[in-house]
Formats: sequence, C-alpha cells, structure tokens
Amino acid sequence: MNKVINERIFQFSELFCSWVFDKNVEGNIELNYRTIRNNFPVLNDKFFGPADLLTDITLNEFKTALSFLNQYFENCSDSDQGSLYLDYFIATIYRPKNCHGNRISFHKYIIEPSVFENVYSWEKQMIAIWFSYCVRCLQEEDIVIDGIDVNLSVLFPKSSSNHNNSQKASLGWTGIILDIAESGVFGDAEGTGNTLLYDVLLYLLKKHQDQPKQK
Repeated sequence: MNKVINERIFQFSELFCSWVFDKNVEGNIELNYRTIRNNFPVLNDKFFGPADLLTDITLNEFKTALSFLNQYFENCSDSDQGSLYLDYFIATIYRPKNCHGNRISFHKYIIEPSVFENVYSWEKQMIAIWFSYCVRCLQEEDIVIDGIDVNLSVLFPKSSSNHNNSQKASLGWTGIILDIAESGVFGDAEGTGNTLLYDVLLYLLKKHQDQPKQK
C-alpha cells in the first residue's frame, strides 16, 4: 500500500511541481522560477498583489518593497530577522482592494507585516524570487509597454564588479529615484512617488535617447 501511495505522490509531484525545477549541468535539481507572471495574486483571501511584471506598481511602492527585499536577502541566514523583512516586503506589495476594485493606494498606507505571519514561508519566498526576476527583466530584457518593444538596459549599466545574482535585486535604483525627484517632471516629491514605475522609466529612457551622442 505504501508503494502505491509513494508512486501516486511522485506522479502528482511531477505533474504539478516539476515546472519550477531544472537539472543543472551536474544533474542536480535546482530551483528555476523564472516568470513575470504573479502566480500568487491573492493572499489571505483579501490582500492583492501587483500585476504581472509589476506594471501597476508606483515608484514609492517599488522603492520601499525593494529596500525590504534586499534586507531580507542580506539577513535570510537569521531566521527571525529574515522572516521579519520578508513579511514587511509582502505587506508592502499586497493590499486590500477599494470600492472600485483596485488595490488601495500605497500613499499613506500603513504597512502591517504581522497579518502575513501565517502565510506559508515557501509561498512568500516564491513571491520574493518572482519580484526579483521581474526587476532583472526590467534591467536586462526586451519588454512590451503599451504594445511597443522597449529595452531599458541602457539605464542600468553593469559594473565590472557586479555578479549575476538572480535574487539580489539592488542595482542602482536609488540614483534613478533621486534624479527623477530633482527634475520635478512629475510634480513634487509626493506626486513623483505616486507615479507609476513604468512612466518614470519611460521618461528616463526618452531623456537618455534625447541626449546628443558623443563623438
């Protein structure tokens, strides 16, 4: 009987779970969760996460989430500290919906990490990996915005000292935020923070493309 049960468990595992794992060159199984799709759109039945590839996230929301995410990766060896930062990260991007069916604005939103303490750790970790992969795609890959193919990699030049780390998400966003805030193109600091991340990045791309080429 145990043999039959084990065979069924193996079959179901292959069917439903194998898509997030790959075999490396040494033949070992490793996590390969590379997707721009948010496969965990709702937590605790009432907290809703960002759209695929973070298309509906604001500059302040993104900056805050990225800060907590980086602190999580830096402290994940400490289970208590790492779990706290992971809950703060989740609480930043998962919020209830308003009467119009949209996630309530991050502006003046009170982050309450304790409400996500009972969410499975593996689920929160998968969300962290997904978010990091979306950041990587924004920095390195061709993406489609309003039906137009766009590559934002020129905004994120790589340092020779940088290593390719799919989890570590910090790659120069602070300088971008300071630059756009000082320009005032999206209004004051509050208006800039409430601007969609994609709008900011497209503005910076156009600004870069409009610069005269050096001979």
